[in-house]
Amino acid sequence: MGFLISQNVGHYVKKQAKKNKEIIYGARAIQQQVGPFKILRDTRDYDDYSKRPRRSAVQLRRSLNRAAREKDYYVKEAMHPGTWKVMDKGLDRRKNTQDDFNVADYTKIPKPRPGTVRKGGVLYANISSVEQDKKKALADQEYQFRHKKDQYDYNLIQKGKKINSRNSQR
Repeated sequence: MGFLISQNVGHYVKKQAKKNKEIIYGARAIQQQVGPFKILRDTRDYDDYSKRPRRSAVQLRRSLNRAAREKDYYVKEAMHPGTWKVMDKGLDRRKNTQDDFNVADYTKIPKPRPGTVRKGGVLYANISSVEQDKKKALADQEYQFRHKKDQYDYNLIQKGKKINSRNSQR
């Protein structure tokens, strides 16, 4: 049952983000703003900035478990302190096994607060904020494990900017 809910997890994340004024950032923010193309790499999870990340993660877990009518989701602290993950237990329905997958990450809203754009009532980090984050991550050797993904996102943003500037000149 949880797997079916995981297919529609975006609905629950966006509903909560709208209600709690959370900011969706990363690949999902790019997806909303780049224009005609969608991100081609597989992105399952949502990344959210929240005033209270742990509370937001627990709230989403409760919503998803209620929708699934089972306890298929759990919350755990991420590698970086202050970041919390909402995880799906996967097909074996046991916590902390190999088939578990991440559905959402909640992190405290950084200072200075990133610029935002509202789409459908939901706040997304604006493209310049996401671009700045990607540039910073690419320069940092600590995040070398994700450089390929960040480089892809950065290039996608650049393409989107070129296409949008051509369309606005017409």
